[in-house]
Amino acid sequence: MYFEYKNIAFNYDPFPVALAKPILSSDMYRKFVDEFPPLDLFESFEAMGKKGHKYTLSEKENADKYQDFVKSTALWRDFHAWIKSDDFCYETLNMLATHGIDLGYRRPSSTRKLKSRFRTAMAGYARRKDLPLKARFEFSALPADGGGLVPHTDAPSKIVTMIISILKEGEWNPAFGGGTDINIPRKPELKYNFMNKLADF
Repeated sequence: MYFEYKNIAFNYDPFPVALAKPILSSDMYRKFVDEFPPLDLFESFEAMGKKGHKYTLSEKENADKYQDFVKSTALWRDFHAWIKSDDFCYETLNMLATHGIDLGYRRPSSTRKLKSRFRTAMAGYARRKDLPLKARFEFSALPADGGGLVPHTDAPSKIVTMIISILKEGEWNPAFGGGTDINIPRKPELKYNFMNKLADF
């Protein structure tokens, strides 16, 4: 297990948002910082025709470079294997449940897994909590000269999003600002848009 949740604090309005600081041991965090991938492997949102000012290295946008880097780096290869494991998914869901956010997922037995897969194959769909859980991570770089994403609600298939800041000591000037803003729609009826529609500032 990589993450430590003993110092996590939640805000529940307008939806649950938490800060866990520190989430990694200091030694592990330094390794993550030191072995962050070089920026020439990243792809810009502008080059991909996406809104926002961000560079990404992920299994979705530039999969070959992502896989090559992860496989060639022991630290990230081990982390990737953990993120892809059932243990990570259910540890995360259990942590949420202990803070009042019970999403109804339970670690299935082998028999239940087989039944769920059979039911999905036969019917073409299954109840959401019967679907197999999947996790992934990407590397992101947001430039200091206005880097960021436009307001968005995330894809409906996402249950949890985690962000880990990777910074060397003294690397970021607080005068730059930066951070994650939680936006509330001006129109109440837009609070229930779960289809990852992008907004403008």
